[in-house]
Amino acid sequence: MRWVPFAILAYLVIVLQCSLGQMLTFEISAIGSIGPDLAAVAALFIALHARRAADALLAAWVLGFALDLSSASGPGGVTAVGPMALAYVLAAGAVYKIREALFAERVLTRAVIGVIFCLLAHLPWVTLQTILAHNVMTWQAYGARLLQAMAISAYTGVVTPVFYPLLDRVRKWLLSVPAERPGRRR
Repeated sequence: MRWVPFAILAYLVIVLQCSLGQMLTFEISAIGSIGPDLAAVAALFIALHARRAADALLAAWVLGFALDLSSASGPGGVTAVGPMALAYVLAAGAVYKIREALFAERVLTRAVIGVIFCLLAHLPWVTLQTILAHNVMTWQAYGARLLQAMAISAYTGVVTPVFYPLLDRVRKWLLSVPAERPGRRR
């Protein structure tokens, strides 16, 4: 993994998440704000193509931590920084383990694995945020947050095939050597 280009990519992804992601966000009265998680698309891409598990997990942690920092409430607000980073590591680890069984070149597979990645990242994050805010959260609010996380995951799955080819164009600058899949010869 080439870390300087990755740091630039992570910065650009967070800027896109805060700008373009906000433009693609819409409001559903029963659920709340629904927008794509572009950092999850980047973490998914790295998890599918990284040569080593440590590279995939560290890259996912960096993207999750940057997302945590960009969505912190600011002065006077209460937001735990770190749970999204750990949730991204969990999701990236799961995707890294099953990537040999996937046909990642197919658009539908990318969309489905994007949904799965986001569910694996957002559901534990929502649960942890609810536990940390146990004084103000109710079961009804927790259910609404879970529903919102599922909608965000579905939306991210829809946009994953759109943003994935853009990341594929910079793969040679990010990854030093392409990942080898066991049992395949070139």
